[in-house]
Amino acid sequence: NTATDSYSDNVIFGQCQQTVQDKCLHIIVRNQYTYLGFFADDISGVTLLSTNTWYHMGYVYDYSTKTQYIYVNGVLDVSGSPKGPYQGTMGNLTIGTNVIYFPNNYWDGCIDQVSYLALAKKQVLPL
Repeated sequence: NTATDSYSDNVIFGQCQQTVQDKCLHIIVRNQYTYLGFFADDISGVTLLSTNTWYHMGYVYDYSTKTQYIYVNGVLDVSGSPKGPYQGTMGNLTIGTNVIYFPNNYWDGCIDQVSYLALAKKQVLPL
């Protein structure tokens, strides 16, 4: 649930080893669009998100095909390849901020649930 319509980065989740290509995961809403990045190897959604609205968002990376996927409310919003692979193995996992954006760009809204699955799902269904 995004609380602001400001045009900026609102971080959902991150893990950053270094700010170099493929070593800094950032899952954000950028200018009201979903965004999945490995730092300089990124993909942006096409669905404009409204403020004060709950969304189920799924961010998926399939290592076997080197493809990034973003789902909004269970529907594929965008996919792109070849991307990555993500190579970060160290760094703190963060929710609502990321070290590359710290101390700015905190998530402005509510996050109900964050889940990590170590497999690529072909379908992401809303809860």
